Amino acid sequence: MFYIAICDDEQMDREQIQKLTQKICESEAIPIKIVCFENAQELFLSIRSGGGYYHLLLLDIIMPEQDGMALARQLRQQEIKTSLIFISNSREMALRGYEVNAQRYLVKPIDESLLREGILFCYKKYLNSCSILLPSDAGVRKVAPKDI
Repeated sequence: MFYIAICDDEQMDREQIQKLTQKICESEAIPIKIVCFENAQELFLSIRSGGGYYHLLLLDIIMPEQDGMALARQLRQQEIKTSLIFISNSREMALRGYEVNAQRYLVKPIDESLLREGILFCYKKYLNSCSILLPSDAGVRKVAPKDI
């Protein structure tokens, strides 16, 4: 299961991102669970409390109180290495995404093909990072499920 969190203060944008993400993942046969948040503090508390681990965060940058960039910095300082895709109205913030190792930066209105490419990139990264321990003649071996 690929866990995705969407964080955007605008309800219409959140719903659009969620629908597009579901559509893309269904067409690519990616099993997902999506959780939506309307502010960065809510998402951060979910992650910190252990209530949610997400493989991918789709983050708006410009939000009241705490923006998506500040949230991303907090997560990176705590060595949370989840994939990030920023989605924003502001093109000016794009270069700052590199500071927090964001995988993509998309400008609203969202181009579905760019979102698809970003989600697929992050999903492949997730699959490549997964491993299981299997007994072998030489002892226990760490194997990626894709190699089985």
